[in-house]
Amino acid sequence: MVGPYGGITAATALQGVLAQGGRLLGEPLVLTVNFVAPVREGDFALAVSLERSNRSTQHWHVRMTQPADGGGEDVVMQAMVV
Repeated sequence: MVGPYGGITAATALQGVLAQGGRLLGEPLVLTVNFVAPVREGDFALAVSLERSNRSTQHWHVRMTQPADGGGEDVVMQAMVV
């Protein structure tokens, strides 16, 4: 990703998982971020979901969207945290 916001966007994804509180098992080991589109100035929404959990690992999916110009939402980033 070329641009000044890659690190901030990745940190936002990780913070979204860490904010899940009691559902978090252990410390994050791997963060994989896919930058789907440029992040624009303005509002964004972060959706965090626990995809799979067992006694030793959890797999989290994070999706960042922004309002689209013509209505709806644009996906700008998706990430997996283990």
